[in-house]
Amino acid sequence: MHFTKGGDSLQRNYMRLTFLWHVDSTYEDDPPLGAILTPRSLPPGGGGDTEFVSTCAAYEALSDDDKKRIAGLEVVHTMAAYGSKVPGELPDEFRDSWSKFPARTLPMVRPQHRTGRKALILGSSADHILGMDPAESTALITRLNEHLTAPRFIFRHEWRMGDVLIWDNTSTMHRATAYEADSGRKHARVQFYADEYKGDLSEFGDGKDTLVRMRGGAAA
Repeated sequence: MHFTKGGDSLQRNYMRLTFLWHVDSTYEDDPPLGAILTPRSLPPGGGGDTEFVSTCAAYEALSDDDKKRIAGLEVVHTMAAYGSKVPGELPDEFRDSWSKFPARTLPMVRPQHRTGRKALILGSSADHILGMDPAESTALITRLNEHLTAPRFIFRHEWRMGDVLIWDNTSTMHRATAYEADSGRKHARVQFYADEYKGDLSEFGDGKDTLVRMRGGAAA
C-alpha cells in the first residue's frame, strides 16, 4: 500500500481501514441492512476496486463439525481490533480515536433477514469470542476469517463511471483494493436500515465519501 504525504493524517488512516475485510458499522446498535455506492470520480491510474465475500456461501461450505462448534457463539467487535490490523506504524491520534466507537456483541452466525440463509459474521473488527479461552478464540477467528476470504467466495467489482452497486450488509463482507490517498477516488454512498426514515446528510469534503443515512423502504 502506498500513501502520499498530503492530506489529513487521521482521515488517511481511516481510509486504510477500508482496505481490510469488514462488515459495515458493527459498532452500531442497528448496523445497516445494506448500502448503495456510486463513483463521483475514479483514479486515472486504477486501483480502488471493491471486493465482496458471500458470508452465506462461506458458512454453507463449513464442515458439519464446524457448524456445530460455532452454533450459538457470540463475538465482540471493536474498533481497536479493526484498527490494529492496519499495517505499519500507527499514530497516537489514530489509536486514541478508537475509544469513540463502542464494543458490540454480535452472533457469529445469523440468518439473512429476508431469506433465512445463515451467514458467518466476522471480519477485521472481530476481537474475541465470549466465554472462550483467549488463545482458542484468536485461533478460531483467524481460521474462520481465512476461510471466509478464500478466492472462491470473492467477487471483485472494477469501477467505471456510472456504475451503481448495491449490497446486503447482513450477508457480505467487503473491502477496497489499495489506492493512493490523493488519487481522486470519490464515491457517494447511501446506507439503508430496517425502521423509520431518519435523514442525516453529511458532506465529508474533497476526496472523501458523501454519506446519507436512510431508513425504511429501501431495503425491499
